[in-house]
Amino acid sequence: MSVLDAPDKATGLQLQRAPLSCLADLAPHRAEWLGLLAQIPTALPFQTPEWCWAWWQTFAVQSRFRRDHLSLMLLREQGRLVGLWPLVRSLSGWGPLVLISQWRPLGADPNLTELRTPLVLPGYEAAVARYWLDLVERQPGMHQVILPSDVLGQELARRSGLVRLGQREVPNYVLQPGSDWPAFKTGLKRNIKESLRRCYNSLAREGLSPQLEVLSDPAALREQLPEFYRLHGLRADQADTIAHPDYFESAQHRRFIDGLLDQAGEGAALGVRLFVLRVSGQAVAMRLAFQTRQELYLYYSGYEPAWGRFSVMTTLVSELIQWAQAQGLSTVNLSVGRDVSKTRWGPQERLFGDHYLAGAGPINRFLMRALVRRRGLSAGYLTAEQAAQQALEDAQAEAAEASLLPPQSAQRAA
Repeated sequence: MSVLDAPDKATGLQLQRAPLSCLADLAPHRAEWLGLLAQIPTALPFQTPEWCWAWWQTFAVQSRFRRDHLSLMLLREQGRLVGLWPLVRSLSGWGPLVLISQWRPLGADPNLTELRTPLVLPGYEAAVARYWLDLVERQPGMHQVILPSDVLGQELARRSGLVRLGQREVPNYVLQPGSDWPAFKTGLKRNIKESLRRCYNSLAREGLSPQLEVLSDPAALREQLPEFYRLHGLRADQADTIAHPDYFESAQHRRFIDGLLDQAGEGAALGVRLFVLRVSGQAVAMRLAFQTRQELYLYYSGYEPAWGRFSVMTTLVSELIQWAQAQGLSTVNLSVGRDVSKTRWGPQERLFGDHYLAGAGPINRFLMRALVRRRGLSAGYLTAEQAAQQALEDAQAEAAEASLLPPQSAQRAA
């Protein structure tokens, strides 16, 4: 293990880096990792050691032109672990000649790892941001940093010398449904209440009723995964709804899910669940999900198009929320991305900033800028100039909207 910083005398904080080249290298850190997870009941599935190792085994590249190196970044306060994040350094070039160095949180894949943010005890987010950006300023290359938007924005504002290559904001939606379904349903907006009424009534009118099946045993899950992949592919083929790519068309992506199941078992921090909605014994909708101590994270789904007129996906979400309540889980994470299928449930929105930054050295910064201009970044990222323009337009739109509202006193009188 390498120590990147001497302990801060004022705070006792220290950043360490533990290189991981095989599963045996992870073993000394597993108990401490699980101990940190135990203090964060609503941790994300992407923050577990099971996800980390399954991902590394599936997606790490060791080729003639690129070599990936995995490290575990550990932030400690007087020896106690308060923050952790797996970081992948990708070296691209020819043999020993390195042309491009990229530092990214583990999970650079086609949207399988939906949120790649550190596992941090509450109150230490700003410290993680500070130490992570210190690392960016010391190491050449291109760095990707993902943290809660407010925390990352405040720390970036203090570092005017950092070169921002691209950025985006990732919204995440979380429900706290409580333990009572009727009480939760009463607090929902009228449109989703009406949708739920139609879902169940449309089935009842034809003498049908839905049954929820929950699979958690790895063997049972493996048996049903081909059907899940089929339904997921059918959903992706639908042209009259929100676009949903087929994320499991790739054999590599299916191997990754198999890898997660290999990691599941006694003592695992991550539970894999497959929710199956059946009508008259037929599986009409499925949703893959992940369970940590107190959170159920809703992942990808699929359904039979012929049952779409019954809104079976809405019924399935309703049923699994009730299942989560019965299990005593405190949150249901509706996943990332801003769309009506999530927002209509009235969830809390959490925003994460995803920034690409140029590392140390003027030559490196020039080269990274040139690389981004030539090759661009993934869809959805804005350059610093575009982000500034968007912020200005948003502020102008808010000001214009505010000017159309009646004064507060008039609103209260109304």
